[in-house]
Amino acid sequence: MAKHYVPNDVLQYVGKTGFITFELWQKYFLKAKCRRSKFHNWKELIRRKYLVAHNNDKIKDTLVLNRSDRNVLQLFETRPAYMPNPNQLKHDEILLNGIMYLDRALHICQWQTEAELKMLRLNDYKVETQGQLIKYPDAIIHLKNANRFDVIAVEYERTQKSRKRYGQILNAYAGMKRIDAVIWIVKTPAIKNIIIEQVKQVYYPQRERPIAFLMEETWKLNPKKLVELSNEILTNSG
Repeated sequence: MAKHYVPNDVLQYVGKTGFITFELWQKYFLKAKCRRSKFHNWKELIRRKYLVAHNNDKIKDTLVLNRSDRNVLQLFETRPAYMPNPNQLKHDEILLNGIMYLDRALHICQWQTEAELKMLRLNDYKVETQGQLIKYPDAIIHLKNANRFDVIAVEYERTQKSRKRYGQILNAYAGMKRIDAVIWIVKTPAIKNIIIEQVKQVYYPQRERPIAFLMEETWKLNPKKLVELSNEILTNSG
């Protein structure tokens, strides 16, 4: 009988993100080559009760952590993240696809999602925007450059927020000393222009904590551009 190995890499990923889609799984975690083995291995994650299908029938090919199994929860050193709002699923999948590419290519040395930051309650990265509503960056990535580590906050905007909301977020980042730079991935030039307008409006400290923008299509085609852009603005600001 073949020995069973706990899929720790998949579980630790789900512990950081709250979910995994079939597409992300087969792209970054699948080791089997043949079609039959591929679907068998995906179903094994459910059969062995590590993961379960999302309880929303409209969400297909997406698994979340089996929180009803104490043995699964004991595999984590800290509380694993919950799946984000289903409306955010496509947003997070696109963001995570690029982050996983950077991680596998060793362009980044560490990363955290908003869902993970919420569970860890890291005050250093907290963005307070509206009353009791607490937001964290969509992602935090850590870059190793020579003898230093740079911490980059990543925001991904697929839909436009209000000018007031962007102003609040920018004010939060202005005082966030653990962040070295902010990269905004934006779906449209209009979103970029509104954020730039608010950068000027709130007198955001670009020299201390630079901001730059990356178009969504560029992120999808070449995630490494985010690392190159981060290094460029940090070099210029220094």
